[in-house]
Amino acid sequence: MCKPPAGCALFYADDDEKNLQTCILIPANETTNATLGLCCENVLSNRIKQLLTDDNRDQFSPGYNTGPELGFISADDLSASSVNGKSFTDKLETLEAELKKIGIKVESDTPSAGHLRVFNTTDEARELSLKALRLAAATSALTNRLGLSNPNGELRQVDLQNSRLGESCPPVPVCPAIGGKYRLHDGTCSNPRRSWIGRATSPMQRLLPAHYDDGVQVPRSARGGGPLPSPRLISIQLSTDGHRAPQDRRLTALVADFGQFLDHDLVQSPSFQLRGGGGIQCCSQDGSSVLPPHQRHPQCMPIEIPFDDPFFSRFRQGCMNFVRTMPALTHNCSLGAINQMNSVSHWFDGSTIYGSEGQAARNLVGPRGTLLNNGDRGSLALLPAQNGGCTRRRQTENPNFCFVAGDNRVNEQPVISSLHTLLMREHNRVAGILAAMHPEYSDDGVYQETRRIVIAQLQHIAYNEFLPVVLGRRFMETYGLLPLASGHSFDFNPNYDASVTNEFAAAAYRLHTLVRGDLKLSNNAGDSRIPLRETLNSPQVLLWPDAGDALLSGQCSRPLGAFDHVFSEEMTQHLFQGRGGFGLDILSLNIQRGRDHGLPGYNSYRKLCGLKRARDFTDLTDTIRPEALQVLRRIYRSVDDIDLYVGGISERRSSGALLGHTFLCLVGDQFARLKKGDRFFYDLANQPSSFTADQLNEIRKTSLARIICDNSVGVTRLQPLVFWQQDDARNPIVSCDSALIPRMSLEPWIPEVPNT
Repeated sequence: MCKPPAGCALFYADDDEKNLQTCILIPANETTNATLGLCCENVLSNRIKQLLTDDNRDQFSPGYNTGPELGFISADDLSASSVNGKSFTDKLETLEAELKKIGIKVESDTPSAGHLRVFNTTDEARELSLKALRLAAATSALTNRLGLSNPNGELRQVDLQNSRLGESCPPVPVCPAIGGKYRLHDGTCSNPRRSWIGRATSPMQRLLPAHYDDGVQVPRSARGGGPLPSPRLISIQLSTDGHRAPQDRRLTALVADFGQFLDHDLVQSPSFQLRGGGGIQCCSQDGSSVLPPHQRHPQCMPIEIPFDDPFFSRFRQGCMNFVRTMPALTHNCSLGAINQMNSVSHWFDGSTIYGSEGQAARNLVGPRGTLLNNGDRGSLALLPAQNGGCTRRRQTENPNFCFVAGDNRVNEQPVISSLHTLLMREHNRVAGILAAMHPEYSDDGVYQETRRIVIAQLQHIAYNEFLPVVLGRRFMETYGLLPLASGHSFDFNPNYDASVTNEFAAAAYRLHTLVRGDLKLSNNAGDSRIPLRETLNSPQVLLWPDAGDALLSGQCSRPLGAFDHVFSEEMTQHLFQGRGGFGLDILSLNIQRGRDHGLPGYNSYRKLCGLKRARDFTDLTDTIRPEALQVLRRIYRSVDDIDLYVGGISERRSSGALLGHTFLCLVGDQFARLKKGDRFFYDLANQPSSFTADQLNEIRKTSLARIICDNSVGVTRLQPLVFWQQDDARNPIVSCDSALIPRMSLEPWIPEVPNT
């Protein structure tokens, strides 16, 4: 069947050209040549595979959910452990007051201050995290008191309901007896059987049990004893020649930007902060050393920098600041290993646009309650201005240089800000049409129906255009992720837990190796570039006339960085660079984050994902690139010590995909959960939120190219598949009015008052 290119995006990366051939979409006439489309098969059904279900997790990992008979744990045991937990947090509060008194905190205009802005959190989340720390301290106390060997397994089933520890449990959300048509902003009630799943500030789930030395929260050591290699040492050895980072010339840099935007919709791992705000400092003021124990916050996990570091030694840096992710309470306050918090809704629900909390969402909406707030600059409205919180002192005089959106990472870099801006405009464009077509809609009805449509558009772009690039069609078929060409899906299963997995958030979906060292702007005046270090937390470039359009055009035309173990030096030396001329190292941070989150080593995930567990480094030749394997042999003493993130980025790419085998497995599992475990997923049948067949057909016309075209002034020509480089035969640069970039019509939205 002949279709516009986005209708065949799934097959675009196939090696077999028989799956994708050009065809005549619109015949020629007396004034115009024929318009060529692409011919591909229609996908009409799916099957879903999930990596680990709740039913088989116990079989794979004995002790994960069950333990011995626990009748020997008395009320006195629980009471004593509760006292230990309370004592721990009391001492923490005293220490924090002392640290503030003597001025040990993150200073402004430093790399740590820039990093803190990305991991910012709220006082409410901090209080929940303190309760989780109390439970962790209580778990450690019980483990020692009772001589337990596996607290993660043996204590998880202890009923705390009638104990002092149980007083911390968050209330279970109460949902309507019949599910509503529209999502709740905080993610509750998207699973009708377990209303708490996916709630903002709830914990991530794990595919494998946490690996902590004490079974609770102390990061793992090397297999033979002693510390694991310094993350910075690994980075120095592994990511060489970063200034000559290889490129993927088939794909565009927009893949990395959209991937980051999608990541922000699904997860935010908030770093622990001082009461009342303020970053925790783990290094001496000059960065030369780690703070002594009596001045070091217990949530510190600083990264030691080798004395002969080829870059940081020039600045006499011996310590890189790193603060652990906040732990979260499970819905039943279970004991055991800590589980890290996801401070945003776990669902793929447009929370980047609309927010993950009710009041914050209301603050984003204009006076009538239909349109999202915006500012009045340039040819089209920008996001509303944020009057405080700018990170660079010299820019705080301009109160409009940073923006407000549904996610507080909107200012992280200007292309992310531009994508936020596009989707704010798309909401307002759709809302304006709906309101004009259906004056009987209430203001909130227009807002909710528009939100429902825009979330569906975003989901379709991700599964139809983005995931085929990252995962490849063959792997998507294995996991049942193929977007249907017509009709509804029947994939929903309330037994699936769609919560973000720790493995996905802390390792597999950290796509930073794709990032180039600068941003490209393209317009009629030509091309220009801005070094990445000048753009992080500094989106003021968007105040230039139509700069957002120029950024999107530039990123749609330049090659993507390769997915491998080589990173741009902008990311490993200048990340969030402050006044000192140096920044942080993203590769070091990612390795340390995996250890903070208790992720087992790479070898465990090889086995989980269907490969043979490696006995030695020679067994890794089936997946690891030879040049990377040489480095891993030098750095790690045991094959079991290899960090998941390091192993994943060192794998050879799988055929037709961007990722290697293990990360394909972990990322594919997450998107399968998000598709099958969400009763609001856009193509589902038989749900209160289901679209009609005609509405769904229109949503399937959505593409990221059309979103850009409809919400830009400076972009008038574009390739239909913006994640792929232009190709004169299959992906040509065309006018935004071309039939190759079809428009979604809102005519099928019949004049019914939305059910709010």
